[in-house]
Amino acid sequence: GMNVTSTDDYHLTNASNIGTALLTTNTERGLFLVFFIGLSSLIRVACMEYGGTNHQLVSSVKWLQANNLAADNTRNETCDFFRDTVLQWVASNIYDGGSDVMHLLHLEIEPVRCDFQKGPDGSQSNGVMGAALCGSSEALSRCDTLFSKRDCDHLCKVWLASDEQERQYYYETLFGIRPSVTFSTTDGSYGTYSSLEGEIVNDYFSVSAVYNETKAASQSII
Repeated sequence: GMNVTSTDDYHLTNASNIGTALLTTNTERGLFLVFFIGLSSLIRVACMEYGGTNHQLVSSVKWLQANNLAADNTRNETCDFFRDTVLQWVASNIYDGGSDVMHLLHLEIEPVRCDFQKGPDGSQSNGVMGAALCGSSEALSRCDTLFSKRDCDHLCKVWLASDEQERQYYYETLFGIRPSVTFSTTDGSYGTYSSLEGEIVNDYFSVSAVYNETKAASQSII
């Protein structure tokens, strides 16, 4: 047979140790590379405006705000055109990607200056979405043409909720939506509009929307 000297044994042991060290080093490098790739993704998201949230939502609200500023008087034709613009915007944002998953949860447009923005009792405290679609029998008929009867019943409960706590209760009980998966965005600036009496009113114009991001959260890899 072949004799294995102590020198050969040393070289074999040393080679084994080197192989183990290389394997360990390569494994650590691989783990570090995976960590670095994941971290770089987080850094990119963190550095993006709105934390990487879908910019389409923000851009959409900015577009509606531009129309809000353009409605600079309270004449019937201006308010009717603004109402139709808002309702079409709601119709295109209400569901997520053509599904039946509620996406747009709440919408408020200020200042309140047109009748369609006022609540059922004539108050100015409700979001325009609720007022425009749930504020009267005429409004409800508009709701039924845009959405199903069931959705109108549910949405009106949410949109006409008396406060944020009640609204969040409806989010969870009717739609199973937790606060952690909602996204709020607001766009606003000062502007002017003329009243029916011809008075020039300086006011703060803003559009605020709350979205259900459950679908986006479930698809996120991070």
